[in-house]
Amino acid sequence: MEEMKAAVEEPETVASLQEQLKVLDKQHVADLERLYALEAEEYLDEAYDRYLSKDELLYLNKGENNPELKESYETLKVSILLTLSSI
Repeated sequence: MEEMKAAVEEPETVASLQEQLKVLDKQHVADLERLYALEAEEYLDEAYDRYLSKDELLYLNKGENNPELKESYETLKVSILLTLSSI
C-alpha cells in the first residue's frame, strides 16, 4: 500500500513514464503468451475430440450390418424430415 501511495505522489517524468511503459509492455506480452497457450490447448483438445469421433456406419466392412445403428439413423432421418416439414 505504501508503494502505491509513493508511486501516486511521485512526480511524473519522462524516465518514469518510460519505465511504466516497459512494465506494461512486459505484462502485455506475458498476458498474450498465456492467452495463446490457452487457445492452443483448447484447439488441440477440440482437434483430438474430432479425431476420436467417427460415424460408425462409415467404417463398417463391406456387407457388415449393424441393425441398431441403421435403425437409429432411420429414426434420426424421420425426425429430421418431420421437423423440416413442419417449418
